[in-house]
Formats: sequence, C-alpha cells, structure tokens
Amino acid sequence: MKIFTTLLFIFTSCAQIQPIKKNEKKTRPYPRIETGIKRVCAVNQELKSYEERYIFDCKEDYSKKARIFAGYGFRSKPGHPYTSGLKSPYPRGKVARSIDMISRNYSLNETYLSVIDFAGGPDSHDKKSVIFLFPRVEIPKVTEIGNEVELLLPTGEKVFFDAETGVINGGSMKEGKIDLHRDYKKRAEPNIHYTGDYVSVRLTHAFDEPTIAADKAVIKQKKNICILIRGRLFSREGKLLTKSDDEFLAAINRECTTPFRF
Repeated sequence: MKIFTTLLFIFTSCAQIQPIKKNEKKTRPYPRIETGIKRVCAVNQELKSYEERYIFDCKEDYSKKARIFAGYGFRSKPGHPYTSGLKSPYPRGKVARSIDMISRNYSLNETYLSVIDFAGGPDSHDKKSVIFLFPRVEIPKVTEIGNEVELLLPTGEKVFFDAETGVINGGSMKEGKIDLHRDYKKRAEPNIHYTGDYVSVRLTHAFDEPTIAADKAVIKQKKNICILIRGRLFSREGKLLTKSDDEFLAAINRECTTPFRF
C-alpha cells in the first residue's frame, strides 16, 4: 500500500458545482443534496492529528482553483493497538487503517463514513466499507481537545480519537483487530463499527466503490438489522435514491419487517 501526504483520486460521479434549484428538497443544515460535479479530483492536507479532504474540478490545476472542503481523515499511526507491530501477509507490506468522514461540499447525499483496513497488498485485496448515518442533522466537524480529536458525526453524536495514534478512544464508534487472513477473499469487512443510537447503512466491497459494487446494504439500529439488495437504496451510479432523511426512513420501513426510528 502506498500512503502519500497528497493523494489524487479521479471520481466519475457527476462538471461544475451547480446551485440548488428552487424546487429541490434539502435538509438543514446541509445546503445541497449533491455536489453536482462529474469529474472530481481530491487532495489531502495532512495536519498533526488528522487530515483534511478537499476537492476541485479535474479540468483545473488544483493550485489555481479554490479548493472545496470534502471531509476529514484519520490514519493509524505508530502505537496504534490494532496496526502497530502486525506482520503483513505480503512481502514488505504495511498494515494500516483509515477512517474518513466524507462530506463533499457539505452535500447531504455525499456525507458518509469510509473505512478501510489495509493488509499491505494490492488495493483490490482490501475490504472497503462506506457507512451512511441517519438522521443527518449536523455537518461533520473536528475539534482538538488536549490529546484527543473530537469528531462530530452527522447524527450529532461524537467520536473521540487519540491524537497520537489515531485509535478510537470512545464515543459512538468502536474498532477492533484487523483480519489478515492469507486468503484475501475470506477476510472480514473492516473492523470499525457505528455504535450510536440512530440508523446506519453499510455497504462493503473489495475492489470497486461499495455503493456501486456491493451486493447488499446492511441497515442497522441497535439490535434491529435489515438487509436489502443495494439497488433498493442506491442507483447504478452509486447515488442514494432518496433526497431527504424522511424519504429514506419511509423507503426502508416499506422494505423491512421491524420499523426503524429517528
């Protein structure tokens, strides 16, 4: 796995940021449903305890175009209890973990957690999960408090990271050991989980974007679990089919036996 201070990704999700249409539904405090960008490039700015994500139009040199905020990133560091000292099943491989709180241009349907456990081999061997949290009543925010970094989740709940190692210390998420099974096809999803009071939707895949390639979407609220075919909630392009929290709640409650509640 290669980790760079500055990473460049090409996404093929949507060409310029479009203003919200007058008749378009929106959920406060998010100012828009989607970014409206077809070819998005991203650059990361590494800070002491975390990273900041920015996006820009791929057609422009990012040094000449105003960057647009796109979220926060947390990487495992030396001393992390679930990555440090672990031997990768790949020669010269490095075990690592990343937890990203994505929020592209503060867009409602482009705000989600992205988690990856890196075993040190090809990217296609690493399981990736995206986790959407509902209801989305807060814009994610990071605050440094002493030796901890506080992450405000879209639900209004908080997660606390150790500033030195990047491990989760508490709050509404937890993490555990990384699955380093030599057969990458048998590895479990990233051992990072939402433990809060509200609703999460998780999709996992090893090669492609989970919202595009995952077979199923796992909806969970405490002990209430419902598994749906991905296409019931996401389009072929990997976008949420619903445009508000209320629409989403109504959609899953039509499909699932036990109702979910915000």
